[in-house]
Amino acid sequence: MGDFHRSLKGKFIIAGSALRDPNFYQSIVLLIEHQREGAFGLIVNRIANLTLGQVVPEIENETSEQVVFEGGPVRQDILFILHKHEQYQEEDSELIPGVFVGRSKEVLLKLAEKSMGFRVFRGYAGWGPGQLEDEIRANSWLSHDAVPEEIFTAEPELAWRDSLLTLGGICNYYSRMVRDPALN
Repeated sequence: MGDFHRSLKGKFIIAGSALRDPNFYQSIVLLIEHQREGAFGLIVNRIANLTLGQVVPEIENETSEQVVFEGGPVRQDILFILHKHEQYQEEDSELIPGVFVGRSKEVLLKLAEKSMGFRVFRGYAGWGPGQLEDEIRANSWLSHDAVPEEIFTAEPELAWRDSLLTLGGICNYYSRMVRDPALN
């Protein structure tokens, strides 16, 4: 089991080019919690084939057409919210300056009612004690500072590539990988 050195809470972990697990291939995970007991986060660059109105029928304004994101393969029956609105933060919910995480249906309904900027995620990604540290040592994940612009990007399908370009070096080469090699 891996040693626990420092928390990566509020950081991105970016799937390395060799990570082929279909749940995480070319994904970016924003870590919500990272402790000795394990870690969990939300995949911020994978859009689900669902709209907000389909998962929360009470939302009936234009926000109901907003896409929902696949937060991860665990517990897809629960929803998480990422938003930038301090007035709607829940206790201890600020992940990075100006970005808050929530699970409250009341907060979600208020954000939707006002059509305020937010993202909704179905499920989450989780790791047991030492598992994430072992995967990072095996180069399955690269850590990177999370920034609001990458969390709320208008083009989440390009976020993995863009994050690797930001890291530079050999990551520039890997950023050009595509899911289907026939597309090269």
